[in-house]
Amino acid sequence: MRLEEIGFEPGDREKQEVYADRIEVFPEGSLVACINNECIGFIFSEIWNECITFSPADFMLGHDIRKCHSKEKGTELYLSSMTIDPQFRGKGFGSLLLSNCIAS
Repeated sequence: MRLEEIGFEPGDREKQEVYADRIEVFPEGSLVACINNECIGFIFSEIWNECITFSPADFMLGHDIRKCHSKEKGTELYLSSMTIDPQFRGKGFGSLLLSNCIAS
């Protein structure tokens, strides 16, 4: 949650329970970058069914991954959250996380 606090403005932060649900439902889409056992970044994703139109509620903070995510039938990768500790930005860690997320 330290990364959530330093990576996002107060009105744009997810709650711990949301991340716990994402990890439980789609662990392979929940990646963390660490250096010397310190977490310096993360990316969380979901796999959604293809949809021509989305509603704003689909993208709201705190949305339930169980309502949108379909690992078996989904065709669209949705990045629900990503941040890098500001002191490590610009060093390629975000690109590495994104590449690994896509490969998962």
